[in-house]
Amino acid sequence: MDGRINGHVALHYPQGYPTPEVARRDTGLPEERLALVARLFVAPEVRGFGLGRILWRHTVAQAAERGWRAVLDAGQTLLSAVALYDAEGWERIGELHLPFDPDPPGSAATCR
Repeated sequence: MDGRINGHVALHYPQGYPTPEVARRDTGLPEERLALVARLFVAPEVRGFGLGRILWRHTVAQAAERGWRAVLDAGQTLLSAVALYDAEGWERIGELHLPFDPDPPGSAATCR
């Protein structure tokens, strides 16, 4: 790695976003105990070395340390991302149709 950014992930709670509502109904947790994992990506030239898994596990651990349950939504066509979440033991709890269109026809909300 040569000083370039090779990956990114965010953990936040976007108010008014539908994913926490689906997760709240499924988990029974109040919304303030849920945090959305978002924008997980790894640069194409460093894929296959486990960086995505490292970022993923670190983010989920950070949520747990704060007393939050991490949740996410993932585009159904993002096969490598969905494969990572499946391999990490996450389960799909619902389907959302989000108002943006980079990944039609919708996204699958998942939760631990």
